[in-house]
Amino acid sequence: MRNPLVAFFLKRAVFATAIFLGMVLVGLILGSRLGVELLPRFSIPVVAVSVAYPGAGPEEVAEQVAKPLEDALSTLTGVDVLGSTSTEGFALVFVQFKQEVDVDQALVEVSQKVAAARGSLPQDASAPVVQKFDPNQSPILYLFLEAPGEDLARLGRYAREVLKPRLQLVSGVADIRISGVPEEAIQVLLDPKKLAAYALSPTRVVQAIQASSLNLPLGSLEDEDRRVTYTLRNTPATPEEVAGILVDPVRGLKVGDLGRVLLAKEDPRSLARLNGVPGILLGVLKTPESNAVSVARGVKQAVAETRLPPGYRVQVASDTTRFIEAAVQDTFREMLLAALAVSLVVLVFVGQLNSAFSVILAIPITLSGALILFGVMGFTFNLISLLALTVAVGIVVDDSIVVAENIDRLRKEGKKPFEAVLEGASQVSVAVAAATLSLLAVFLPISFLPGIVGQIFQQFGLVLAAAIAISWLEAFLFLTVRLAYFPDPEPPTLGEALRALRLLPQDLAWAYARGFRTVWGLFLGVLTLGILWRLGGVYLLLLPLYPLGLGGLRYLGRLGLGLAGGVTLVLFLGTERALRALTEGYARWLRGGLARPGLVLGVAGLLFLSLGFVLPRIPFNFTPRSDTGVLTATLLLPQDVPLEETDGLSRRLEGYFLGQPGVDRVLTTLGARSIGGTEVVDASRAQFVIVLKPKHEREDILTLAERFSREGSRFLQGIPNAELRVQAQTGPETEDADLQLVLTAPDSALLEQRTREAVRLIAERPYVKDVKSSLEERARERVFVPDPARLSGTGVTPYDLAQAMRTYLSGTEAAVARRAGEEYPIRVKLDPLELEDENALLALPVQSPVLGSLPLGSLGRFEERLAPTSVARQNQAYSAGININLRPDAPGVFQVQRELENLLREAGVVGEGVELSSAGTASLTEDLVTLAPQAFALALVLNYLVLASQFNSWTYPLYLLLTVPLALVGALWLTYLLGTGLDVISVLGVVMLIGLVTKNAVLLLDFAVKLRERMPLKEALVEAGRLRLRPILMTTLTVLIISLPLLLGLGEGAEYRRPLGVIILGGLVSSTLLTLFVVPAAFYLFEGRRAEERVRKPALVLDGDSAGS
Repeated sequence: MRNPLVAFFLKRAVFATAIFLGMVLVGLILGSRLGVELLPRFSIPVVAVSVAYPGAGPEEVAEQVAKPLEDALSTLTGVDVLGSTSTEGFALVFVQFKQEVDVDQALVEVSQKVAAARGSLPQDASAPVVQKFDPNQSPILYLFLEAPGEDLARLGRYAREVLKPRLQLVSGVADIRISGVPEEAIQVLLDPKKLAAYALSPTRVVQAIQASSLNLPLGSLEDEDRRVTYTLRNTPATPEEVAGILVDPVRGLKVGDLGRVLLAKEDPRSLARLNGVPGILLGVLKTPESNAVSVARGVKQAVAETRLPPGYRVQVASDTTRFIEAAVQDTFREMLLAALAVSLVVLVFVGQLNSAFSVILAIPITLSGALILFGVMGFTFNLISLLALTVAVGIVVDDSIVVAENIDRLRKEGKKPFEAVLEGASQVSVAVAAATLSLLAVFLPISFLPGIVGQIFQQFGLVLAAAIAISWLEAFLFLTVRLAYFPDPEPPTLGEALRALRLLPQDLAWAYARGFRTVWGLFLGVLTLGILWRLGGVYLLLLPLYPLGLGGLRYLGRLGLGLAGGVTLVLFLGTERALRALTEGYARWLRGGLARPGLVLGVAGLLFLSLGFVLPRIPFNFTPRSDTGVLTATLLLPQDVPLEETDGLSRRLEGYFLGQPGVDRVLTTLGARSIGGTEVVDASRAQFVIVLKPKHEREDILTLAERFSREGSRFLQGIPNAELRVQAQTGPETEDADLQLVLTAPDSALLEQRTREAVRLIAERPYVKDVKSSLEERARERVFVPDPARLSGTGVTPYDLAQAMRTYLSGTEAAVARRAGEEYPIRVKLDPLELEDENALLALPVQSPVLGSLPLGSLGRFEERLAPTSVARQNQAYSAGININLRPDAPGVFQVQRELENLLREAGVVGEGVELSSAGTASLTEDLVTLAPQAFALALVLNYLVLASQFNSWTYPLYLLLTVPLALVGALWLTYLLGTGLDVISVLGVVMLIGLVTKNAVLLLDFAVKLRERMPLKEALVEAGRLRLRPILMTTLTVLIISLPLLLGLGEGAEYRRPLGVIILGGLVSSTLLTLFVVPAAFYLFEGRRAEERVRKPALVLDGDSAGS
C-alpha cells in the first residue's frame, strides 16, 4: 500500500522544498537571537522581606522584627518553607512557596501581610522591603574603577553619577551595585559637657534638626487668571546652616552651641581592592529574562566607548560569563565534531555520495527546525539544550538511513527511481513511525516533571522530541524528494577517478567554447567581475582569464568528486566484506546461544545483579565538579575585630595569593557580606575572588584550593577563632560548603546542644575535611542593664536610655542636606574625642525631667555576654546551619548526606522535636534522587505501551525491554570505572537509553516475527539476526559516535559533558552486544515453549478423537 502523504509531496517537489527551506531559514533567524547561559533558567517561587534596624543585636532583631513578620506570614497558603536570618541591625525573612504557586500573586499577598504587621515593628526600624527572589540576582560581572592618587569619594561620585547611569542603559542590565565608596556626611558632634550644662538630651537635638528640615506643600491660591502654588522649604544645605538651627528658641540655643558641625567622611564601612590597589567596585546585575553573555558584552562595549577622565581606568575584575561562553562554545564545537563523525559513518555504510549526502542533510535541516522550538519556548543555548542537540545528531539520521536503505534495495531490484522511492518509503512508514513514537514516549514525559529538576529536564526532553519529530517528517516528506529527483550514479572505482587527471585540456576547451555562457558560468562571471571591481580597476585586466579559472574549477570539482566517490567505494566494499564475515560469525554464535538459552539468560542475569555491587559506589551529585578557573576565599574573624585589623590581615593574604604562579588577579572586598541579595555591614569579614590563569598554565583547581587553604591559614596563627575558607567554584554558583545541613529545634538551648553533638559526630567521619556550625560564630557583647530602683523617681525610662546611648554610640540620622544635586546625611552623634573608653560612656549625661542631668552609670551597669552573630529560624523554629567540606576522595554528596542522616538519627541527635533537612544543592540532589526513578519508570511504562501497540501483544514488549537492564550494566560499570559519577546530566542519559536501546531490539524481533510465519522459530531468529545485523550496527554507530567528542573533550565545561558521553558509550555497547543474544534467547525460550504447547494441544485432541472412534 502506498503512503498518500509521501506521494503528495513527491508530486509537489517545489512545495516540499519551499516548506523545509523556509523552516531552515526561520530556525536560523531565531537561533541567531538566542541567549547563552550555563544551565537553563529556572524559577523559584520565593519572596523575601528585608528590614534594617540600626544598632540592634541579632537577638533583638530576631525577637522584635523577624518574629512578628513570621507570625504574620505564617497564615499564607501554599507555603513550603518560612525562614528568617537576623544579624546585627538587619533581618531577612523569606517565604518559599510550593512550585505551583504564582510568585507574582504571592508577592502581592506577602506585601499585604507585611503592611498589616508594620505597626508591630519597632519605630526605629526601616520600612520593610518586599521583593521576589531571583536565583540570578548575584552580579554576573564586576568592574573596578581606579585612579592612583585620586580621592575615593570623588571616584565614587564619578561611578555613581556617570558610570552607573550609562551602564544601566545597556539592554538587560537590572542594576549596578557600587561598593567601596566612603560616604560624606554633615556630622553634628555633640559635647556632653555642654549638653549637661544646658540640660538638653541628644534626642532634643535630633528632634530640632528634624523639625527644621521641611519640604511641605502648603496649598494654592487663585490669582485672577492663574493658580499659584505655595510650598515651605527649609532644608539645610551646608554645615553652617545646620549649625544655625535653633534647638531651644527660648534661650536662643543653636546646634552649633552644643558641639562641632562639619562636613566629613564617615568611617569606611566597606573597602574594595584589585590586586592590592584601592578603588570602586561596580557589580552588574542582569534582568531575569536577559542572557548573561550578551549583557556582559554590552557592558564591556559601553565601558570601552566611555571617555574617562585622565588617570581613570576601568577594568574587568571578575567575569562569570567567561566560563559560560567558553563552555557553551566548546559544547557547540563538539556537536559539530559529532555531526562530522556521524556523516563519515553514514558515508562508509551507504557507499554512494548522493544518498549519503541526502541522509547527512537531515542533520542541519532537523537541527534548524528544532531551533524554532527554542524561539517559541524562550530556550537559550546552554549545556543542557546543546547536549540535547548533540545527541539528536546521532538519532535524527536513523529514520533517513532506514528509508534510504530500503529505497536503495528496491532500486537494485530494477525498479525505476520514482517507483522505488514511493514504494520503499511506504513499506517502512509504519515501522519508522512506531520507532519515532517509542522515542517520543521517553523524551516527552521527562519534560513535564515538577520542581527545579523538571525545569532543567524540560529543555533536554523537548529539544530532543522536536528534533526526532522533525527528522521523521523530513525522512518521508523531503528525503524522498531528493532521492527521487537526484538518483545516485554508479560510483567510479578509484582507477576511474584517477583517470580524470588527464581531462584538464578537455575542461579548459569546454570553458572557452561554451562554459562561460551557461547559467552557472554567467553567475560566476558576474561574481568575479564584482570582486575584481572592488579590488581596483587595474584588476579588470584579468577578466579574460576567467574561462581559464572556470575550466580549472570544473576540473578540480570533477576530480574531487571522483576521488571522493572512489575512496568511498573502496571503504564501502571493505566495510561490506568485514560485515559479511561478522554476520556469518554472529549467525553461528547465535545458533549456539539458542541451543542453550537458559545459560545466556543466566549470564545476563548475573551481569545485571552485579549492579548491586557497583551502584552504591558511584558518586552522586547534582552537578559535576567543573574547573571554572575561579576560587573564592573568605576570611572570618571574631565579630569584635575592627575593620582596620581585618584590612591589615587581608593585605597579607592578598600578597600571598598574588605571589602564586597560577593566579591572574585577586579582587578583595572587606566589611560587607550578602544576605539574600542585600549587603550587610560586617567589619570582621573579607572576601577574595581569585581568578586563575588558563588550565594549561596551572594546577587543578581543587589542588590549588586545598593548598591555598592550608598555606593561607598560617597567617591566622595567634588569632583565636579566625578562619580562612577557600572554595573552588565548581558549578554555576559558589556555595559556603560542599554539603549544607540544617537542624531545627523548638528552643535555642536544645538546638545548641544537639548541634554541638552533631558537629562532633560528623567531624569523626574519615571523608570530612572540616565541619562548622553557624552557632559557633559568637561575639562578645556588652549589655547595659538598667537598675529599676535607680530609675524610680527619675522620670527616665529604659527606652530613653536606649535612645540616648544609640545616638551617643551609633549616631542618629536626623535629616538629609541637599546641595548641587548631592545628598549628605545629617548625623548626630557624640564627639569621638569625648569617648575614650567605657568609663567615659558611663559618665555621659542623661536628662531627667525631674532631677536634670544624670550620669548614665548612676542608672545601671554593663555586663559582658557571649551572643550569636546571627539568629536563624525555619518554619518558626530555631535553626542552625552545618557546613561540611569533603576531602577529594570522599564519596558523592548524596551518599555522604544519607550516611550522616542515618548517623545523627541513630545517635539520637534527631528526634524529640529536632529535625534535620538539607540546603543548597544538597536539597536539589534529594529532588533529583526522588524524580529520577519516577522519570525512568514513566518512560519505561510509556515505551512499553507504544511497543505493545506496535506488536499488538502484551508479551513481546517484555522481550524488547530486556535491553534496558542490559544497557544499565554497561553504563553504570563504565561510569564506576572512569569515576565520572552520576548527576543531573548523566541521569538524563540513563533515561534516554530506554528509547535508544529498544530500537535495536525492535529491528531484530520485528523481522523475526515476520519470518516465523514461513520457517521454524529458531531458524527465523538466526535469519533475522543475519539480515538485521547491518542496520543495527549502523544505527548504533551513528549514536555511539557522538559519545566520543563528549568523552574526549578537554575544553571548558568538559566535566559537564563527559558523564553523558560515558553513559551513552557504556550503555549502547553493552546493550548492543547483549541484545543480539539475550533477546533472541529469551524469545526462543518462552515463545518456543508456547508454540510447542499450541502444537501439543491439537495433537491431544486428535488422539482423543481416534480413541473414541
